[in-house]
Amino acid sequence: MKNTNKQNAIAVNHSLDSCFNRWTQLLQVKHNTEIAYKKWARKFVDFCVNRHFSIPSAVDAVDFFNALKSAPSQRRKGEHISPATVRLAITAVKQFVKFLRSEHLLADDITAWIKPPKVAEGHKKDDVSAADCKLVILSFDTDNIFGARNQAIVALMMLCGLRAIEVVRADCHDIVKRGNDTYLLVQGKGRDEKDACVKLPPQLIHIIEHYLDLRGDRQGALFKSRKSNGDCRLDPASVSRITKSAFRNVGIDSPRVTCHSCRHSAATNALRAGVSIEHVQMMLRHKNITTTFIYRHDLERQDNQAELAVADSILGGF
Repeated sequence: MKNTNKQNAIAVNHSLDSCFNRWTQLLQVKHNTEIAYKKWARKFVDFCVNRHFSIPSAVDAVDFFNALKSAPSQRRKGEHISPATVRLAITAVKQFVKFLRSEHLLADDITAWIKPPKVAEGHKKDDVSAADCKLVILSFDTDNIFGARNQAIVALMMLCGLRAIEVVRADCHDIVKRGNDTYLLVQGKGRDEKDACVKLPPQLIHIIEHYLDLRGDRQGALFKSRKSNGDCRLDPASVSRITKSAFRNVGIDSPRVTCHSCRHSAATNALRAGVSIEHVQMMLRHKNITTTFIYRHDLERQDNQAELAVADSILGGF
């Protein structure tokens, strides 16, 4: 019996592994999505193979995701994996199961009973006031090249709403003149080319020019790393570290204030300055204006005085 079980396990493992490898070769998704899909589908395959000697069942799928929901987060100590990550894992496994069915290894959709967790609407990161943005931008030592570079990075995100990946992808030749204005061509999230642009304010142009003057060249990546060999472009993780460090240096240290807070700050500060929702949408390059409206809702919530009015009416000068 033990020999038979072992042979069955090897057969199932080989079959699932072969299917997994073929599935990964056929994936037609963006690079980062591909990495995530492979990661979670692989975890599901390993879970099933290590558990028993049979093709995955609906019970396996349910148990896998129940275990995943209670798994510790690698990024946030003391917390579980986020609902958004669980939703991504479910999507990955569903795609893999769909492929298994096309290969006739499964007759039914074993993930049909899986319900993705609800992800709260709104932003998970906080914005920063205009005054605090100014404090951060002016905090850098711009007498040295890396201080000037970091100031340009943070200012670009806070003033124009760029994402970290968009900052990383920027090249020197992406800065172009159109009429009396200067623009930066942007390759947005999920895009294959630089088909959008943001207008660079005069103050930001001055900051970028100062950095490039100190750097001494205007070729290749707009923001280069400390490495001197060739065109060493910064990566998104470095941009995140630079931004987080800049916030901490002025006393802003919260898990809800991160690199992406710069983009949120650009939107909310624009709305507070009276910029129309349509123009903010254009700045952030949102495909759907509904996404931009979330920023307005956040501001309305901040400005809402309902709780104070209730307290005054009930307790007065208590």
